[in-house]
Amino acid sequence: MLKEKNIAAIYDRIADDYYRSRTLDTKARIYHDYLEKPALKSVVGGVKNKRVLDLGCGPGILTDYFRRKGAKISGVDISKKEIEIARSEFKGIDFKVASAYKLPYPPNTFDMVISSWVIHYLDLDRALKEVRRVLKKGGFLVFSTNNPLQEVTRHKKRLPRFIREFHDYFKEGVMSSTWWGHSGFQRITMPYIHLTYETIIKSIIKSGFSIADYKDAKPLPGMKRLSQKTYEYLSKVPNVCVFKIRKL
Repeated sequence: MLKEKNIAAIYDRIADDYYRSRTLDTKARIYHDYLEKPALKSVVGGVKNKRVLDLGCGPGILTDYFRRKGAKISGVDISKKEIEIARSEFKGIDFKVASAYKLPYPPNTFDMVISSWVIHYLDLDRALKEVRRVLKKGGFLVFSTNNPLQEVTRHKKRLPRFIREFHDYFKEGVMSSTWWGHSGFQRITMPYIHLTYETIIKSIIKSGFSIADYKDAKPLPGMKRLSQKTYEYLSKVPNVCVFKIRKL
């Protein structure tokens, strides 16, 4: 499994560039603004007057979005630098540096926990146990993650991008991808944990949750403005999935 201190160190290193990639009008926004975030928001639904935790909040952009939608929201992240940026950019929100395995809140605090592209860095069983502790009975966890099928496919040279070579889906463990930064010049290797759908679903069930909703993210048409080729690719190959699970 991945060590939290190693993930924290990576995000401390890229924090400034990551924030720029999320706020400047560049191709780096494609996957967040035109694929993953729209799918996540649609599954979350209404949050007005609900007590919400943004788990792995990064620089606080999504946290602020749900605050503006009426949520009584807090944000936590393992990266000190990300939390510094969040506190600087979005005043009035409770941001804390904290581990997903030891959240600084008492039991039964939140109506909902939202986690955007974080679960694949974590020991899923441990994370779900801690999220369940801070959720009220009947509360929801909504999380997005890499699509397990996409994780084990690779582009075949000299063929269209959406034609992929399938590797070992059943081999679970640490894999990696490349993060290029807002300008494409900062090249960072990002580790993550590949799990099968079976493992994810069984972990959800044994941790005391039921599945309330699920979504395969599809790109918004506005993505074409930034990259027609990426839009065409993401319209054919599953890249991100979103689960909504309920505490029993």
